[in-house]
Amino acid sequence: MQHDLYSWQVLGGEFVRDQLTNSSEFIDKTVTNWLKEVSSEQREKFIDTLFEILNTTQAETLSEIKSNAFFNAKTMVKTYQSLDSETKKMMTKTLEEFLRIGKSNIPKLKKNS
Repeated sequence: MQHDLYSWQVLGGEFVRDQLTNSSEFIDKTVTNWLKEVSSEQREKFIDTLFEILNTTQAETLSEIKSNAFFNAKTMVKTYQSLDSETKKMMTKTLEEFLRIGKSNIPKLKKNS
């Protein structure tokens, strides 16, 4: 982590190491490993499709999605259901990969607690 730009802060005129929470380290490891294991093409398709689904809610922030959660969930499910079968498979496979990697990082999270 010492070479990670985001693990440092400036305090006065000095650099000091920022302490990450366990959950921050868990998320960092999960996302980093996911990025290594999923092809850039698959990640691009996944993110584009995810944003396509999120954009159907007309919300501009996650708070707006949450504030009308039932309606927005219904809208997002409808959009997902309208995707072609190949895109649905890709979304499911990519999300399962992310969850598998996250699950494999849970024991590491518990060790550091």
